[in-house]
Amino acid sequence: MNEIWLPVTNWEDYAEVSNLGDTRTLNRIIHHANDNRVRKISSKPLTRQKSRSGYLTVDFWHNNKRKTWLVHHLVLIAFVGMPTGKIGTTKGCYQCNHKDGNKYNNCIDNLEWVVHQENIIHAYETGLRPKIFAGGKQNNKGSSNGMSKLTEIDVGQIRELLSQGVKGIVVAKKFNVSPATITSIKYKSRWK
Repeated sequence: MNEIWLPVTNWEDYAEVSNLGDTRTLNRIIHHANDNRVRKISSKPLTRQKSRSGYLTVDFWHNNKRKTWLVHHLVLIAFVGMPTGKIGTTKGCYQCNHKDGNKYNNCIDNLEWVVHQENIIHAYETGLRPKIFAGGKQNNKGSSNGMSKLTEIDVGQIRELLSQGVKGIVVAKKFNVSPATITSIKYKSRWK
């Protein structure tokens, strides 16, 4: 695929974005107001960083103020345009969907605008989010819960030890959990 460059929306004099997800600054001239100096700046690729959520970002500077952009948003806005509604992370808002699930693949062929719920469904279908039960609830029970210290096998061993008369506090120390957790397993209020 040939690389095609378009101006970044609202930053047309500063940067371009490509259909392959690359970004670069443009050749430009800067006039320094305080001493009448003129400086010529050559085009160069923008440095990409990884955001806390794992997406690639770039920073634009204007009047000593930084503006951070998600690269996939820049690509979609330049090549497809803005969605008809609001962009955001809540119900009804538009989001950028990476069709292959790879947050680093910002090629225009891999991106599309979808509403929040469509993005969630796509995440389940591609395995980016845990599977859901029939009632629409996320499967976060047992060892599928990311906070769980125990597995189903551990719980079976705990119940076996308790049935043999081993004290709950001893079992709790063996499995590195609180005595309250052992009690809730014993009475099946957890790990039913």
